[in-house]
Amino acid sequence: MNVLIIGPSGSGKDTQSDLLEKDFGFTMISTGALLRKEVDKETMLGKEIEKYLDEGKWVPTEITYKLLEKEYLEITSENIIFNGVVRYPEQVNLLDNLLEKKGETLDSVLLLNLDNETAVKRLTARGREDDEKDLIISRLNEFKESFDPILNSYKQRDILIDIDASKTIEEVHLEIVNKLNL
Repeated sequence: MNVLIIGPSGSGKDTQSDLLEKDFGFTMISTGALLRKEVDKETMLGKEIEKYLDEGKWVPTEITYKLLEKEYLEITSENIIFNGVVRYPEQVNLLDNLLEKKGETLDSVLLLNLDNETAVKRLTARGREDDEKDLIISRLNEFKESFDPILNSYKQRDILIDIDASKTIEEVHLEIVNKLNL
């Protein structure tokens, strides 16, 4: 099963992905983790990525998908959760093409819905370096602007699952488990 989890910053994508990994043996591919890992290596590519992150901007698709493809093609798990992989409309087709390289398709898209006020509150509480209030608001605005065509694409394919991410971690997880029939 291939599942994409999307939502604004602070909606719990990492937390819910971790729970699916722990409770049901999913393998998580997180672009955020891939990008941070590359930054930590202090490579030329990592330094380029760091500039985008420092400005609160998303890293260009070419860079993200280069790292993503390498990671995905090495994974042998039957259940994968893609976290933060689709952020721009053109990435819908890029993910489809990547899955096709293994003869697979995307089974479900989990949309973790969260209002801005709750997102800002959660993100400032977690204290990551890229979670300063102005950067948070920049990411939330960018999410809203770019996601309508993405959501429409997945709605048309009837694979979009809407989740209320303002609930407790346990309630959100239970809703995901039920809607994925796990």
